[in-house]
Amino acid sequence: MPDLNGIRLGLLDSAKPNAALVLETMAAQLRAQHHIGIVTTFGKSYFGTPVEEDRAREIAQSCEAVIAGVGD
Repeated sequence: MPDLNGIRLGLLDSAKPNAALVLETMAAQLRAQHHIGIVTTFGKSYFGTPVEEDRAREIAQSCEAVIAGVGD
């Protein structure tokens, strides 16, 4: 596994039920086990559509890795 120490992580919340909880739990485990850096949560406007192009650019410019959560 690559070194995750200090990376900027993005969490993409799909807006589905429980997605935020799953992402927050994963981020907490990554903080504890791999000492990741800043974690920023981004949201979609509706779970049934792709992430907006401007939001995708914002995420790509501000994060080194992204986890997308689905939920349910």
